[in-house]
Amino acid sequence: ILQHPDGTVLKQLQPPPRGPRELNFYSMVTVPYIKLLPN
Repeated sequence: ILQHPDGTVLKQLQPPPRGPRELNFYSMVTVPYIKLLPN
């Protein structure tokens, strides 16, 4: 796990099949949330 200076925590992708599946899951969860944020 890596932490960006702004406090963001980054998790490295795992090897397939788990990594791509996790990426797809987190994309489905976060993209709708980001669209709800005010500009």
